[in-house]
Amino acid sequence: MQSLSVRNTKQQIQYRDWSYTCHQRRLSEINNRKNSNDKNYLNIIEFSRKNKFFNSRRKEIKKQEEILSQNQKLFNKIVNIKSSFYRSSSRQSINSNCSKLSARSIEQKEKNIQRMKDNSIQRQKISQMCIS
Repeated sequence: MQSLSVRNTKQQIQYRDWSYTCHQRRLSEINNRKNSNDKNYLNIIEFSRKNKFFNSRRKEIKKQEEILSQNQKLFNKIVNIKSSFYRSSSRQSINSNCSKLSARSIEQKEKNIQRMKDNSIQRQKISQMCIS
């Protein structure tokens, strides 16, 4: 009987060893899965951070592009306003120059007419003096 019990104990020891190694393997597999899951989780977190950064950067770039386009539109409006102002001011200066010229020419004509009248009056006086 003793031999049986000894055999049993040897078998039991072998079984225990075997079960322990199985258990250890399972634990190591579980730990490996955990580690890989942790790595995956960390990778996911890192990717989400990068995506958030890239998304925020994209939004900033879009805002800056919108601001640049608005600035360009405003600049074009200012240029149009300036050019229309210069056109109108040049027209006004031309008109004012023309009006100055026309005013001068009118004054000149009036002076000429006055001179002619004065000359005719003087001729009449001279002719009257000569006659008398």
